[in-house]
Amino acid sequence: MLPGMNPKKMKQMMKQLGMKVEQIEDVSQIVIFTPKGQYIFDTAEVSAMTMQGVTTYQVIGDPRFEPAELEIPADDVRLVADQTGVTEEAAKKVLTETKGDIADAIMICFNQSSHCHLNCQFHCQHNVWIFDRICCFD
Repeated sequence: MLPGMNPKKMKQMMKQLGMKVEQIEDVSQIVIFTPKGQYIFDTAEVSAMTMQGVTTYQVIGDPRFEPAELEIPADDVRLVADQTGVTEEAAKKVLTETKGDIADAIMICFNQSSHCHLNCQFHCQHNVWIFDRICCFD
């Protein structure tokens, strides 16, 4: 309500404008899904306002944010595993740690290998990153 305005008069004005506001009772949780994660309201006050056939919901509360889990494509996992000789499970773990960055994942896999001295190079050719490696085993 507007400060200094009679609540009865406010309701009358809203009715004349075709507005209807109602509280939604017993709300236990609200979740808003986005590509980056979820906004979760564990407790919230919710009201619905209908005007000219359109309903708008107002949520009042303190949300917590839970980031979305990174989905690593199977092709990326296979690529890192094939290029580095690690298992697909290890490749997926490193890709998750690097937030899906294939080049970083490959470099980490090679840097963790103790039996191989590597000369690793990346270069871009026609907007495609190419990985070259020369490997000399002890």
